[in-house]
Amino acid sequence: MRRGMKTGRRVIRKMSQGIRSTAARLRPLADRRRFGRSKGTRLGCSIGRVIDLSGGGLRIRRSTRLSSQMDVKLWTAKRQITVPAKVAWVRRIGFRKYEIGLEFRSLTPETQKDLSTFAAYLAAG
Repeated sequence: MRRGMKTGRRVIRKMSQGIRSTAARLRPLADRRRFGRSKGTRLGCSIGRVIDLSGGGLRIRRSTRLSSQMDVKLWTAKRQITVPAKVAWVRRIGFRKYEIGLEFRSLTPETQKDLSTFAAYLAAG
């Protein structure tokens, strides 16, 4: 009888762990992000069309895949910066169309300030 109770407790424990991890995955994406997002329609980029920008990275669309690390040039009408980035993910969205998530690496305080200025520029519309 005791053995059955222990097995039942294990099953219940595993089920509750599964429910908690599922709940974390189903949480809205905005709640899981470390940084807010800004649409990148008015932002120029040296490697593709910017979909959105955050303090931690950006999402671009282009026709080919990218190497793992690179320097990305971003610009607006008034300013240009170069940011080191690493490919975080690649999603194929059609024939010769990819969405690529880039994570910014080794940001200096000055570059972080410039990125927040860019995000404010984009948010102002």
